Amino acid sequence: MRIAILAAGSEGDVRPYVALGLGLKASGHEVCLAAFAGFQPLVTGQGLAFYPVPNPAATLESAPAWQAWQHSQGNSIRHLHNLRRVARLAGTAIEDMLDGFWAACQGAGAIVSSSTSLAGPHIAEKRGVAHVWALLQPMTRTRAFPYYLSPIRFPPESRFNLLTYIAAEHLFWQLFKWPINRWRQSTLGLRPLLAPGPYRSLDGAGDPILYGFSPSVVPRPADWGDGPCLAGYWFLDGPADWAPPADLVAFLAGGPPPVYVGLGRLSAPDTCLDLALRALRRLRCRGILWTGWRSVSRRELPDDVFAVGHVPHDWLFPRVAAVVHHGGVGTTAAALRAGVPSVCVPGFFDQPFWSRRVAELGAGPPPIVPKRLTVRQLAAALDAATRNPAIRMRAGAIAKGIRAESGVDRAVEYLNRHFAAL
Repeated sequence: MRIAILAAGSEGDVRPYVALGLGLKASGHEVCLAAFAGFQPLVTGQGLAFYPVPNPAATLESAPAWQAWQHSQGNSIRHLHNLRRVARLAGTAIEDMLDGFWAACQGAGAIVSSSTSLAGPHIAEKRGVAHVWALLQPMTRTRAFPYYLSPIRFPPESRFNLLTYIAAEHLFWQLFKWPINRWRQSTLGLRPLLAPGPYRSLDGAGDPILYGFSPSVVPRPADWGDGPCLAGYWFLDGPADWAPPADLVAFLAGGPPPVYVGLGRLSAPDTCLDLALRALRRLRCRGILWTGWRSVSRRELPDDVFAVGHVPHDWLFPRVAAVVHHGGVGTTAAALRAGVPSVCVPGFFDQPFWSRRVAELGAGPPPIVPKRLTVRQLAAALDAATRNPAIRMRAGAIAKGIRAESGVDRAVEYLNRHFAAL
């Protein structure tokens, strides 16, 4: 069967779908993964067919509304207001992305899609083929915890948690219904949908739902019943023939395990670099700094700090004492599988959710709000992460559970059962 996988987002959002695609290909399917054009080397380098789609963010990143949305996570009302402004600006760009996904699905007998791709259920309806949600964040209604983007926290098993999902389904449909319904009519020749559109099927009563995160990190809620499949993480490890730079190997061997700091594009590059160096110096810790945001020469760094670009997380993280990161699903999963504590400084989207999960699981200190990030705060969090035996023990226990799972295998088995029953 030819299967189209629709994914949208950053590299951390796309890599799990590449892993899933490889599993489906190994089981005998023909797989085409559609994502933003910049991911073509990642996808085709793994031997999968690729279809490029336009990235709506490319036309929006310089817009004041986009910048305001990215920096308003701490204020829920302002954040939603800015998101609505972004959605209005992105109307045509979103339709261009949807057209790309429509083209990618021609000839497909089944569609597997992320929530951010937006197109999957509509294309499946038009073509009369199977559609499965493959999600990296919990979106099925439950009383166990609030919707992952909810700015309000309620106690476990509260009925108000359930209401956050219903509210989110309606909110996101209101944000995107105009470009989606225009596209349904103009491109697909389908009738417009009423609220809450395709998001209603995420309540477990519609299209099948497959989750790509670990039950060791988000235990299966009792009120999900037998519906969604909680498969485990879909890890795409580094190339088997990848070899680390000799100077990095020498640095790691030259002292105790360092702390990895991947603050990335959190704020101004020079500010991030200076803050990280001062926190490491205060704790007298060795460090590895991800410098993807800028070029850093060895002359700018002390002898106990090493700068890296891209290094596979599955190779590096087991060799460090702790990981400082944004809390995105991919980096969080890699740190938890490595069994090392995380210090999370979350930005937007799902980052606050996964950062809270790390702290609730005891695998790291409470997350730090980016606007309140100081040398003192970062140093205190690193001190807890590297020197608190309870945190290190808990991180190790979670890692054992994740390593015992075969997320891709279980996901492929679930999809094959579903397709065979059609």
